Amino acid sequence: MTSPQPFDFRQPPPGTLERQFGQWLQQTLRRIAQQSSRLYPFSLTWELAQVETATFARLAAVMPDDVLCFPLTTDDPVDGSLWLVLPRPVLITFLLGLLGEVPSQWLDGREPTDLESALIDYMLRELFLTPLEHSWPDTPLSLTAGTGQSLRAVLRRHETASILRATIHLTAPWGKQTLWLCAPRQGRWEQLGTPQPVAAPSLPPAAWRAQLESLVHHLPVELTVVLGQVDTTMQRMAELKVGDVLVLRQSVHQPLQTWVGGVPKLVVWPGRRGTRTAILIEAVSSDFPQS
Repeated sequence: MTSPQPFDFRQPPPGTLERQFGQWLQQTLRRIAQQSSRLYPFSLTWELAQVETATFARLAAVMPDDVLCFPLTTDDPVDGSLWLVLPRPVLITFLLGLLGEVPSQWLDGREPTDLESALIDYMLRELFLTPLEHSWPDTPLSLTAGTGQSLRAVLRRHETASILRATIHLTAPWGKQTLWLCAPRQGRWEQLGTPQPVAAPSLPPAAWRAQLESLVHHLPVELTVVLGQVDTTMQRMAELKVGDVLVLRQSVHQPLQTWVGGVPKLVVWPGRRGTRTAILIEAVSSDFPQS
């Protein structure tokens, strides 16, 4: 018998939330690939490698010290911040590409020039924010990018926070790099793992009534014509035989009561049409609800 494996609450195994978060990012990366082919004079390939949950400190341990963390926020403080984590060589390459330059390698992690810094907001909007917003599966999503921060500064505030971290592999003609998107397990990001009720399509009142009437009009009902009633005893019932006559309380000069679905509906006369028994409707019972 195999021994049970210890459960690490700081890094639980992937579940529904991780799968849904990954599906959102897969859709996002397809849009990012289209955007990057439009923005840059070189090809870039994007691949979602992994989605996992752990504390920010634990997941940040594999990130280079020189990364820049850009907060992406919604208009709802409950959501907290997404964190787009870019190594400096990747950031510099993205900015140089917007200026039409084609590097031959990932550049050293230098600081952006003033001209390059002026392009950061545009790059984040076109390459990341718009694809993330358009791929969001729920209510409309609006993101705003903040100023890039050092990993150390972010860890000081969020070291013990539980986050989702998506690892994204980026391939250029001159080599590969890794970047990350992190999301707090709160607000709308955590709701990705909660099944949402499917709302029934609403119809205008007139259309709804017409649909209901159409349905009701085609429902099968049972119509029963009561020939008459008689009072008797169990002994008399036990003694009945073929040829016996029972005299009903119903006069032959009075019409018969007809029941529809257990409710008195029609007053009719019995008769015949051809070889079939038939009834002739004389009146509609007043105590039956009219349509």
